[in-house]
Order: sequence, then structure tokens, then C-alpha cells
Amino acid sequence: MNDARIKRDVIVIGASAGGVRALLDLCAELPPDLPAAIGIVIHRSPWHRVDAGFLYGHFAKIRVREARGGERLEQGTVYFAPADRHMLFQPSGIEISRGAKVHFSRPAVDVLFASAAASFKERVAGVLLTGNGSDGAHGLVIIKRYHGLSFVKSQKKPAILPCR
Repeated sequence: MNDARIKRDVIVIGASAGGVRALLDLCAELPPDLPAAIGIVIHRSPWHRVDAGFLYGHFAKIRVREARGGERLEQGTVYFAPADRHMLFQPSGIEISRGAKVHFSRPAVDVLFASAAASFKERVAGVLLTGNGSDGAHGLVIIKRYHGLSFVKSQKKPAILPCR
């Protein structure tokens, strides 16, 4: 399989609550015409219902919004999982669920990563930015299993490294 010819148009990103600054910086740098749909899960309190689309979109050139169930995925758009809800990327669009917590988290990174990988296979690139627990690790393995790309932010170096 020649990776250079694969269209990577679905990007999924996971971060714990410590990833707020990294995600603000990332959203500010994404070009408005990025030819990909981006899904982001950040662990946050279910009791503080700040609209992530408003918060992160304030600094961004790209469209940023909190995901709604049933909406179709659009390139050039960043979708944040709503507080206390899992977000799944499906061929038909976005599904929002209040399913059981995964790794003590809702939304859970693994839920987004696994759904995107199963739905879009090699078209997916997954990035795990921060975290203390294991949420996201299994999802990166699933992305790799479907021939997608998996990256993790190094704790020792300020870089995002490919997973082997």
C-alpha cells in the first residue's frame, strides 16, 4: 500500500483537560480550506457547559463548532464532542451518544477514534495530544489496524511522533 496516494481527509484528535492550550494553538493554526473533517475530544467537566465551538473558534481561521447529532461531516470544519457526550464519526455523519463512560470519561477519545477508523479506514489520521490515563491508546491501535496514521505527542520532546 502506497501511503502517499491515500487521501487522509478525516483527522481525529484527543486530549485530556491539560490539552486546552495545545488545542487553542492548533485551532489557531489550521487553514480555513483544510481538505479534512476534524473531530476533537477533550476531557472536560460535565457541569461546566462551555460551548467548545465558541471558545476555540474565537481563535481559529477554520470553522469550529460543537458537534450535533445527525450533522454531516464537512471538510474545513472542526467538531468538538459536547460535554458529557460521546462523539462518533460515521459514514452518514456525526452521532452523539450518552453511552457508558469509557476509561472513566465521557466523551472518550477511544470512542471517536474507533468509530472513525471503522468508518473511514485508511483515510483517518489520529493524534493523541495529552493524557494521564489510557484513553486514546486503544483507539490509536485500531486506527493503525485499519491502515490509518497514528501520532502521539511526546512527553519528553515538544513534538508529535508517528506510532509504529
